Amino acid sequence: GLSDAYITEIATDSQGRIWIATLNGGINLYEKFTFVSFYQIGDLPSQEVFCITTQNGNDVWAGTRNGLVRINPYTNQVTHIYTKEDFLQSNEVVSLVIDSKDRIWVGHDGSGISRLDIAAHSAVNFTDGYGLNNGSINVMIEDSQGRVWIGTNSGLNRIEGDNKFSQWTTSDG
Repeated sequence: GLSDAYITEIATDSQGRIWIATLNGGINLYEKFTFVSFYQIGDLPSQEVFCITTQNGNDVWAGTRNGLVRINPYTNQVTHIYTKEDFLQSNEVVSLVIDSKDRIWVGHDGSGISRLDIAAHSAVNFTDGYGLNNGSINVMIEDSQGRVWIGTNSGLNRIEGDNKFSQWTTSDG
């Protein structure tokens, strides 16, 4: 069964399997009527998993309290754990979106956003001093025009292109 009843996010991979992020039980994989828990085998840096997504239906990415995890869905193995020591703005990863340009947007709790270039092993970091209305990221999504929408503790943000920001708060009416 499930390792934890508190589900934070769900994603599917190209094989049709269901990846389940839990608040206190790591990641569960549902395949052929069976659950597999990644936390119990000790591969994750934290049992607190806030978000999960797949890249082109293949690589699985999960945000934890202690870093960003990349999982190979064919071997079910953690292939890398990215942290602040690599290029993240913070180890606490609370939101993820992979855009149509295959860039990984990582939302942090209080530290803004890291937009990753995995091949170059680098990131561009956006904080509340650089376009965002707040550094506490709650949710992100890309729209059909390639714009990334970001929900924070202070309202809504939108990024067009590489760094053109728009913001809306309750004071906008």
